[in-house]
Amino acid sequence: MAKDIIVASFQPLTKDDAPSAAKFGYYLSAELHKEDRLINFVVSSKGKFHTPFPSTNVSIFSRSYLLILRKLDKLFRFNSYHMRLLQEWIFDFFFSFKLNKDIRVFISTNPFMPRSFRKAKQMGILTILIPANPEELYIHKLVLNEAVLTGIKVKDPYTYERRQHYYQIALKRLDYVIAHSSVILQSYKENFDEKRVISCEGLLHFYRDDLESNIPLQPKSISGKMKFGYLAYTVLLKGLHILLDIWNRLDNEHIELYIGGPFDISIQDMILKKISAMKYPNVKLCGTIKDKDNFFRDLDWFICPSMIDGGPVTVIESLERNVPVVVSNRCGIKDLLKYIDAGYVIKYEDKNQFFEIMQKITTGEYQKKVDKERLKSVLREISLNQLADKLKKEIHSLEDSFFKKLPITIN
Repeated sequence: MAKDIIVASFQPLTKDDAPSAAKFGYYLSAELHKEDRLINFVVSSKGKFHTPFPSTNVSIFSRSYLLILRKLDKLFRFNSYHMRLLQEWIFDFFFSFKLNKDIRVFISTNPFMPRSFRKAKQMGILTILIPANPEELYIHKLVLNEAVLTGIKVKDPYTYERRQHYYQIALKRLDYVIAHSSVILQSYKENFDEKRVISCEGLLHFYRDDLESNIPLQPKSISGKMKFGYLAYTVLLKGLHILLDIWNRLDNEHIELYIGGPFDISIQDMILKKISAMKYPNVKLCGTIKDKDNFFRDLDWFICPSMIDGGPVTVIESLERNVPVVVSNRCGIKDLLKYIDAGYVIKYEDKNQFFEIMQKITTGEYQKKVDKERLKSVLREISLNQLADKLKKEIHSLEDSFFKKLPITIN
């Protein structure tokens, strides 16, 4: 079979974080390479990282323009959303020159590619988006609504008007979306032709057979207090402000909440005010977490109250360390709890239900344990390793359908 598929990822592949930074595209490219169909896996920057399949920077100037952008950003202190859009525009611009008549399928993990999608459509190339995150306009609406409720001003990539307009142009030029979670599936069906949104369930998490020996067992809390954890780079979407409101209502001095990760400047003041107003001094700020094993070791429960989230992987990391979880129904990772009874799914929109579940957990009425063997079995079946293979098969199916309905000769 001819090499006729190109894969694009806006994220970099570097020696320090590869292949995790662009893992969707990385593992899919590996599967396509096995069939000898992969032309190239194109990323914003590779550094010195080598892949076992064809991969390349989006441009020979990648390192130069990224260095220039970093220096300009340091000098002029651009807003993050301005810099993000500029980087996305540059990536799209250079990638469009990679498209040629030998390509049959163009797969992207990044939706911000209107120029490339347009060129692909003109050439009769099938375009498929496999996003790691929920749909942008869906997130946009949630952020604006929550900003009104909380009374804070939010200006980020999800609310930046020019970036949203750029995205909407791209969406109109796209053929199909493949969603790996129910949350991503639902979000895209709201703002894209639902007949062209395909479900392919799986986790953006790489299963390792040697994981068991690397994970410490969870001991009981020495202090006798029940310990809960939260870990994220906190922006409004992460829902920490809602968790803190629920936490203060619990009125229980025998529980502790450990908050890991930094706060975005847009939400920092609100979060710190809520913490200072707590009835009990039982909320601990842990800052940036460098040792996750140490962070999870003492926890009895892990909480993920996100307003919307494609994952997050921290929930899996918690379960792998024998810590049960409470997750929002707007987190893609909630799908995992269909297969393993190791936590509770709360309705983000129902704060009383969230409170009731937390109250029953803190009083011991609700209890869960992580069945490690069951977890290993489930992760083995739906982890990124298996997802990449399922995605490949789904792509073949879309490819057959697309070219049967739209026979196009590429000159």
